[in-house]
Amino acid sequence: MLEMLEMEFMQRAWLAGLIMAVICPLIGSFLVLRRQSLIGDGLGHIAFAGVAGGALWGYSPVLSAAVATIIGAWAIEKVRVRLSDAADMVLGIFFYSGMGLAVIFTGLNKDSGFNLSSILFGSLMTVGSRDLFIVAILGLCAIL
Repeated sequence: MLEMLEMEFMQRAWLAGLIMAVICPLIGSFLVLRRQSLIGDGLGHIAFAGVAGGALWGYSPVLSAAVATIIGAWAIEKVRVRLSDAADMVLGIFFYSGMGLAVIFTGLNKDSGFNLSSILFGSLMTVGSRDLFIVAILGLCAIL
C-alpha cells in the first residue's frame, strides 16, 4: 500500500489534498461566522468564468480562475458594503453573471482540444508541479 507514495504523481496528489484539507475548513468557518456561507457558490461560478476565459485566451486556467475569483471577491465585498440591505441580491447577480460569462467564453472557444470537464472535474492524480506550487501559494495566502 505504501509503494504508491513512491510515485511522484501520488506525492503531489496527497500534498495538494492535504493543503486543501487544511485551508477549506479555515475559510469555511470564517465565512459561516460572517453569514456569507453562499459566497463559495458564487465564487465558484466566477472561477468557472475565469477557467473558460483563460482557456479561450490561452492562459493557464488555474491562474485565470484564481485571478477572476480574487477580483470577484473584491467586487462582491465592495458592493456588499455599499448595499448592505441588498447583500443577497448582489451575491445572486454575481453568481449568474459568472455563469453567463462562462457559458459565453465556452461557446466562443473553438479549440477542439479543449476539454472543460477535465479542468473543472479533474483528478488529484493529474496535479502537476506547477499546480501544486499555485495551490501552496494560495493556501499560504489564505492562512495568513
